[in-house]
Amino acid sequence: KEELDNILDLTLGRLLKHDEEHQTDLVHILDTYLSEDCNILRTSELLFAHRNTIKYKIAKIQEILLCDLKDVNTCFNIRLAYKIKRFLEID
Repeated sequence: KEELDNILDLTLGRLLKHDEEHQTDLVHILDTYLSEDCNILRTSELLFAHRNTIKYKIAKIQEILLCDLKDVNTCFNIRLAYKIKRFLEID
């Protein structure tokens, strides 16, 4: 469990903290974006938000996480972190 917590913290910790401190929903937006294979239009439709709003928020997420969401390995690691997060919430 400690190792999983460390992976989650290293991957999504900054974003989770940002959401908590600023009452935002960037963790949910990123999860939806990745679930939709990084498609801005489909993400915006699912979240009932303008595509430019989603583009802005994805850019903000990248800034907070210090990552490039166009990188396949980065997306894989973040998806893994979401699976770990769900697993830890169940446990």
